[in-house]
Amino acid sequence: MTQIAQAASPSAVAATAAAQNQTRRRRLAILLLAGLALRLVLFLLGPAWHPQRALAGDSSRYMLLADTWRQRHRFGLVEEEQFESSPVKPFHALRLARGEVPPRIDGVLPELLRTPGYPALLALVRAAGAPWQAVSLLQVLLSSAAAAILFTLVRRWLGSERAGLVAAAILALNPADAVAANLLLTESLYAFMFLGAMALLLRGPDLPVRWPRAAAAGAILGLAALVRPVGLLIGVGVALWLALTRRRRQDLTAAAALMALSLLPAGLWAAHNARLGAGFQLTNVGTIHMAKTAALMEMRQAGQTRYPEEFWPHFLGVVDQVRREIRPDETVDAATQRIVRQRIGRSGGAYASLMASSAGKFMLDHSAGDLCDLLGRPYRPTGLRDRLLAGHGSWQGLDLPSLALPAAWTALNVLLAVLAAVGLVRLMAAGRWAPLLLLAGCMLYFILATQYHGMERMRLPVLWAQAAMAGCAFLPRRRATLVGL
Repeated sequence: MTQIAQAASPSAVAATAAAQNQTRRRRLAILLLAGLALRLVLFLLGPAWHPQRALAGDSSRYMLLADTWRQRHRFGLVEEEQFESSPVKPFHALRLARGEVPPRIDGVLPELLRTPGYPALLALVRAAGAPWQAVSLLQVLLSSAAAAILFTLVRRWLGSERAGLVAAAILALNPADAVAANLLLTESLYAFMFLGAMALLLRGPDLPVRWPRAAAAGAILGLAALVRPVGLLIGVGVALWLALTRRRRQDLTAAAALMALSLLPAGLWAAHNARLGAGFQLTNVGTIHMAKTAALMEMRQAGQTRYPEEFWPHFLGVVDQVRREIRPDETVDAATQRIVRQRIGRSGGAYASLMASSAGKFMLDHSAGDLCDLLGRPYRPTGLRDRLLAGHGSWQGLDLPSLALPAAWTALNVLLAVLAAVGLVRLMAAGRWAPLLLLAGCMLYFILATQYHGMERMRLPVLWAQAAMAGCAFLPRRRATLVGL
């Protein structure tokens, strides 16, 4: 009887393992389908029948760039910036007065504000004869696929199906990610490219990183920087992390290939802009952001909170200072950077306060307004944050029912932040510094790169990293390691 039991044991174990694997695959499939269903429901209620609901922020500019590129084979705009309230216009006028605006080519004014990555996707979709809604649908599919990639990565890194399911669930069911997938903005495409590069780079337990894979991951990150320039140096950071944590010769070669390829696309585009006479730069949007930083610092020092009413005079004041103090041998961009850095040096406390506020919004801000716009529903900002900043503690005059959605959404982000912090503590306690540095480093990079503009949308490119950290909180104590790194 003992021999029979021993003989049957391997097959019984194999059958049990197969059943467990089938159950896990079923759970993952249900999870991924739920995430896809969430995005498709939002698509059907919004962009599918009302294309204008997919427009937010710079969507219109991306669409104009895509159409001009497709029709005239030039990356730029036929018409100059016409929006009176846009921060672009005063700087454009200043550059024009100083002769820093590149001449038109075949009637097209070269674009220096936005990079060509996302408009290229829009142009390709339109060239295929598809409507604008096809872009939203494509992003829905990419966003859903990102959750499947994340599950594979976390299972590979953590050696835990449960942690992988938690991380995938956070990404698949996150409402902000589902909303962003339906908007004609860069977040979904960039996040998919970022996560795809990480999947290509980080394979399994103690496996060396071959330089061709590292080069391919670097090229993806480099192209992603043309989609979202804020990620310009993330490839450099990942390459340094690889060199510091692996230190094997082939890993150092891989790190060098990763760094070089991640900078190549941006370097080529910056050289293109230099040939146009705009200087060796990827985009001049940084100039506008620095001017906004200075204006917001002034508002903070004056105790002002109303945006944009109180912001706009301060911003125009910064532009006027640049006009007065620019040196003969300086460009508008260089003068703005110099002047704003001087302001930050004189008012370090205001800058630190602005950055701290931005970091808090980066982690906890909600996207309830974007959701309502997508669904064609009115959204009335509660004004609670402005009241608190202004020192008004009274609830009088607040639309309390309107607080329900923002409060629930913020609570969800608080929970996610807490789980991620617990996951980092678990990694720290286990002495797994390499994965901790990678995941926390990606989050910190985007917090710093975001500067004054902290909001939930800015966190979406690294939501996968936050989800992986949260997954660490659900690891059994004896397995609290990232074996794949």
